[in-house]
Amino acid sequence: MTSDVDSAAVHAQTLFDLCQAERFDEAEALYSRVCAAGTIDAELYHLGGVAALEREDFEAALDRVRAAVSIRPGEGSYRNTLGAIHWRQGNLLEAAACFRAGLQSSPADPTILYHLSCVLLETEEFGDAVETSRRLLEADSEPAENWLVRMRALVGAGQLSAAVGAYQGLLIRDPTNTGLWNNAGVLLITLGRFPEAETCFRRALEIEPRYQPAASNLLMIGNYAENGEAPILADRHRAWGRSMETRRRPRGRAPGARTRIGFVCSASDSHSVAYFMRGLLAARSREDFAITWYSGAPPEAAADLAARVDTWRSVAELDDRQLERQIRKDRIDVLIDLDGHTAGNRLPVFARRPAPVQVTYLGYPNTTGLREIDYRITDALADPPRATEHLHMERLLRLPGCFVCYHPADHAPPVGPSPCLRSGVITFGSFNSFPKLNADVLSSWAEILTRIPGSRLMLKCWSFRDREVVRSVEECFAGLGIASERLDLRAFAEPVARHLDLYNEVDIALDTFPYNGTATTCEALWMGVPVVTRAGQRHASRVGLTLMTHAGMPGLVAGSRAEYIERAVALASDRDRLAALRAQMREGLRKSALLDSASFAHAFEQALKSVAPAIQVPRASRNRSKSAAT
Repeated sequence: MTSDVDSAAVHAQTLFDLCQAERFDEAEALYSRVCAAGTIDAELYHLGGVAALEREDFEAALDRVRAAVSIRPGEGSYRNTLGAIHWRQGNLLEAAACFRAGLQSSPADPTILYHLSCVLLETEEFGDAVETSRRLLEADSEPAENWLVRMRALVGAGQLSAAVGAYQGLLIRDPTNTGLWNNAGVLLITLGRFPEAETCFRRALEIEPRYQPAASNLLMIGNYAENGEAPILADRHRAWGRSMETRRRPRGRAPGARTRIGFVCSASDSHSVAYFMRGLLAARSREDFAITWYSGAPPEAAADLAARVDTWRSVAELDDRQLERQIRKDRIDVLIDLDGHTAGNRLPVFARRPAPVQVTYLGYPNTTGLREIDYRITDALADPPRATEHLHMERLLRLPGCFVCYHPADHAPPVGPSPCLRSGVITFGSFNSFPKLNADVLSSWAEILTRIPGSRLMLKCWSFRDREVVRSVEECFAGLGIASERLDLRAFAEPVARHLDLYNEVDIALDTFPYNGTATTCEALWMGVPVVTRAGQRHASRVGLTLMTHAGMPGLVAGSRAEYIERAVALASDRDRLAALRAQMREGLRKSALLDSASFAHAFEQALKSVAPAIQVPRASRNRSKSAAT
């Protein structure tokens, strides 16, 4: 004779097998029959809850698993399932509480530790996620997903150097995953570890030779190089461009009263590109141009930009061929890339020539290398005539003024008094990203600090969340004779207003070289902080020159390292000049060419009109040795 206990055990095993086989409807039917027969116990309640969860009957799942927990409150797996139900419903705090309760009885259960780690990442409790993921690896270090959650926790907590180790653990377990190699390389770039990053990108390309993100990142690294040879970097871009050629025929221009302009941008409204597009879009001619924006973000994430264009298309979910078809369907006349080789770019779409005229602008300080991109918009200071044409696959389309127009943040705080007046010491500052802080830059800054006794240096970037990065910078300056007490190293500040308000603690901003700042320079000027910059020979190192010239302060542009140091020292030694600059800079900037959106929009539109006839010109007949406009 079979007892109720034996019968329940048999049913439980059958239910378990059905759930394992993902036959959840059959499991539900069996559970209903078992309940009707009255042979129910804790495990049957639990497995019935699992079946209901997978069928998305959350109410039944909660009732059943709660019943199981009431019978066996010390069973960790039941608490885990209860947490999973809450998690699926989006109740993250309840889910975390259940997982934590499960760990009280099963402290080394890898499944519960994994689930709790994931929920902590979603609630951005990164410190707890780091500890939980550490315990997870102690419990089970074999699955790649355990290393992945560990890596995400470390990055979220700002422990970037440690996150590199987690990536290494991941890559040992999944060595042919190109995405992992690429992402590890990106992390290494943020730490300024360029040779290691390059190795990661090359490894990804060995696995998948046409893997676009790694190819673009490999090219991006060259822009940071202190002694990078511009012709060599240009050749690398051209070689990549040749590998992407598709020989697609361009179509003719579509008839219509307005020229159809398409902008392709992976970034959202918070991206620095937006600061240089808002003024242009607000002042554009709606009679002559219809604007379609192809974005990597939904319109609610970029509301300010979305309100300024005729059509907004969120295209993150479209692959390259689907995006190409959409652009052709929209009959775009001039397609403008705003990403270059930065993250999330859609350059392979441009390689397929979906529009008669294709242009690159703003987001990348170099050639794309693509033959199918006809023009690159710049100006005569950033790219002097007859000086940089040979470095570009595109023709250079030079605007008559600055190649950008800055639109300040709407909620920028007021400009405060010079901080040296209240502190008695000069504070230099740079809020550029960590990869731009090369050895030449740091040694130049150290010499400036040495020349101005008692002065301080505030640096702010995302990478300073990592204590190891902070320590490395402090050690570097110590070797150059600058004590850590004179350094103020800040992590990235949010929101934007708080970030901008930090400039009220800075007297003089020091630009990076050979990769100048763009948004950071404009932000400093808007906050009344003069910027000392150094001009070089390629576009990335001449952005400061064009920004400062069109802002009306060309005297702060240096042509050499020695001149850069002298200009910073001279400015720091003249506190009356500093105070006067700070008092009038915002109003002066407001009246400058750098913020003249109406004139800029007109110049930009005239440039586009100048290339409209070229829509019908066969590509092979174009002479690349001359600039299209100067």
